[in-house]
Amino acid sequence: MTTSNFIRWSGAFAILGGISSLFMAYMIAFMGESMPKWGPLVYLTLVFSIPIALVGIYLHQKATAGVFGLIAFLVALAGAVFLIMPSDFGGMVLALGLILISVSMLRAASFPNWVAWLWIAGMMLYLLGTFLNNSQASISFISLATIVFGLGLLGAGYTLWTRSA
Repeated sequence: MTTSNFIRWSGAFAILGGISSLFMAYMIAFMGESMPKWGPLVYLTLVFSIPIALVGIYLHQKATAGVFGLIAFLVALAGAVFLIMPSDFGGMVLALGLILISVSMLRAASFPNWVAWLWIAGMMLYLLGTFLNNSQASISFISLATIVFGLGLLGAGYTLWTRSA
């Protein structure tokens, strides 16, 4: 598989992750503890889509992202791997990494600016929701963060799919 083919197909994984993220937001906001039987499948789809999408995003912008882009990618990838852990650690590391990747996207001008700004906003909402510690406001912020992140992931996926054709 060539690099451009991998980048393109990582765009498909980003789109799949974006759709999964929107389903996760619905489950967080409206289903709470009574997650449906298909809930873990949606979560696993999101968790396994993010690292593949991140690799494609990095490969797409590596020529212009520089060392900062590489560090941002590695932090985000570590956070994506830690999402398997049953704590907020993975989410916080991923949030930091995605904020850094967003800055890298803005600097490299490799993606539409709105993708990076959606990720920055989404991750700030996620971090705020995490620090509110399981209140109703926390659930609302995390659900909104998941929607905003998912929309950004859809945009990144579309960009990868169409620019790598």
